[in-house]
Amino acid sequence: MPTNLYISHSTIPNAGRGVFAGRNYKKGELIEECPMIVFCEQSVTLIDQTELARYYYEWGKDHKKGAIALGLGSIYNHSHKSNARFDQDFTHDVIQITAHTTIHKGEEITTNYNGDPMDDTPLWEGAL
Repeated sequence: MPTNLYISHSTIPNAGRGVFAGRNYKKGELIEECPMIVFCEQSVTLIDQTELARYYYEWGKDHKKGAIALGLGSIYNHSHKSNARFDQDFTHDVIQITAHTTIHKGEEITTNYNGDPMDDTPLWEGAL
């Protein structure tokens, strides 16, 4: 685990754990690059029936595959007012977490699960 990040109890109600900044980050700075474990569409159906359903990303250009991020990539919580963004690299099977705003040491790092930090479209039922 990167030493500049840590896991603690989320500041978001009912979110459980979250990822926090162990130092300050400037807007546009790479926070973490996470290798992905990619799985096929049939596995998505099975994983949706398990506890892992809340921890994977839709993957591939058609979003039919799924992927679990290594590192802390699957622990970042959602916020419509996120301070970070994620960018998916389907060629190299990695996801990059980048500061969307200045992030201060001790602040929880959140991403917008819709992909665009400015997208306020409601998420699926039961999501944070």
